Amino acid sequence: MKKYIYIVALLFLSPSCEKVFDKMPQGNPTTDEFYKNLTEMSLGVNAIYDILGTDFWQQNHARIGSGASDEMTHQTAKLTPAGEVVTYKSTPQNQLIVDYWQTSYKAIFRTNMVIANAEKVVIYDQVAGTREQFHDLLGQAKFLRAFFYFNLARTFGGVPIKPEAFSIDANGNDNFIQPRSNINEVYKYIEKDLRMASVLLYSSNRGDQSRNGIVTRGAAISLLAKVIAYQAKPGVNDPRWHEVLKFTDHLVNSSVLTLSDILNLKQAFDGESLPDITAQLYYSESSLTESLKFYNEYNFSLSPSYDLMFHAEGENTPEWIFYVNHIANPTTSFSYGSNGTYPGGLTDLQPNKYYHDLSLSTNDPRLLSSIAGPGRVVYEGTGFPSTPLGGNADPAKTMNLKWDNYRNEEPQKDSERNFGILRYGEMILWHAEALNETGDPRQAIDEINKLRVRARLIPLTRLVGLSNTIKNVPYGTYLQVRNAIWTERQYELHFEFDRFFDLQRTGQMKEQILKKNKSTTSDYQVNYIDEINKLFPIPQWEIDISNGAVVQNTGY
Repeated sequence: MKKYIYIVALLFLSPSCEKVFDKMPQGNPTTDEFYKNLTEMSLGVNAIYDILGTDFWQQNHARIGSGASDEMTHQTAKLTPAGEVVTYKSTPQNQLIVDYWQTSYKAIFRTNMVIANAEKVVIYDQVAGTREQFHDLLGQAKFLRAFFYFNLARTFGGVPIKPEAFSIDANGNDNFIQPRSNINEVYKYIEKDLRMASVLLYSSNRGDQSRNGIVTRGAAISLLAKVIAYQAKPGVNDPRWHEVLKFTDHLVNSSVLTLSDILNLKQAFDGESLPDITAQLYYSESSLTESLKFYNEYNFSLSPSYDLMFHAEGENTPEWIFYVNHIANPTTSFSYGSNGTYPGGLTDLQPNKYYHDLSLSTNDPRLLSSIAGPGRVVYEGTGFPSTPLGGNADPAKTMNLKWDNYRNEEPQKDSERNFGILRYGEMILWHAEALNETGDPRQAIDEINKLRVRARLIPLTRLVGLSNTIKNVPYGTYLQVRNAIWTERQYELHFEFDRFFDLQRTGQMKEQILKKNKSTTSDYQVNYIDEINKLFPIPQWEIDISNGAVVQNTGY
């Protein structure tokens, strides 16, 4: 089992791999003796990162985001909870779905505790000379709450928005149970958190390695651009694409944003005044003006090595915007099997035959360096000889090298491989899509060709006997460019836990799933129903404890 160490405000904690989650808070939790200073606030924020670091959350996130897409197949019995998710047989009782829901809400509960009690830190601690650190911690909590809600919304649709402060009235009624908000309300809530986080957070981690994995303003603006893009509709001149373009241009071309650009008070905050928002952010009334400028100080850039970026020698580089920082436990050994060692021992998912064949037919070096097939010799890291892989992997003896632990990285001990969530290459793709949707398909092509130029840098010695013949994408019409961008997302971001949601967002899920039979049976073609399976079922447990206030998704 992995052990993770997260460092927040110079506090070192070793989180637990506890897998038993309270179904709801027992009684009315009191915080009278806590959250009175920055040290305690740091502990509260660290507890949120703790959940991101568990195998429990990471495995379920991978099985939904990649496993349920057209990328992967499930190699074991289809009757397991994971097998049901991957083959679209999930029920409201599916334990993986229940765990993902409960884990996400446990994290949200922790973020709410930090945010609801931030005022106490100001009152008791006075944060003398440390107001900047206070703002950063509050921004981290708001970012993380938005992140967990975003994944819930993508997985289940509209979900309950939990109150920040848990309370019980004189009659014993609590405010914990909430009905589902509609999807637009949830996205608006997420946006508000990210807009505030973009103002509160440090612009960078300032070269401090102890802050590896801690979110920054660049991460907040990146996730905000992505959240808005998920709401924008392709091909209909949706004004939200212009906002995506504004944020991605800031990230890619270092354009300057103002406070007015970030907050967008009129639409995102229902016209709340700037003094109101300033008070919520715990700034002095005169410190924030609409013309306040925000510069790109993030130092994001493309990693020169696409394939090595997903392994120990390419971690914590300027490509990575948001990731879970793992540190190996030197006392824990692992056995390296022919399937590789996936995050937390996640060995039940493998690239399907379609993706293996696609890697060979396209000669795209990103796929060739990420998917190993029968008897394939693959590069095994700096200073280590190439070694045949494949063995007993099934089907078609495929192997996912983005998740695999190279043997020489951490021999005979647990892996320190990070869990990547958001990177600069994806921001270039969002920038390209926003350019195309706002009338500049030529510049959009120039953006995605940056990724192809980088892909050509993968040495042939690391592809072992395969060619690297990737070419630039030619200019074209809006539809041709849109299709090129969507294809580029498939090649650039494969196995990065987003493919299911990307197909859902672009309306391609039914087409792609029905076209690609992912196993030796026809389970995928038979089971997938677009009107049902593009969302997962709300756990029956949540419906039961709400006495019907929470309603089920269609078809479950």
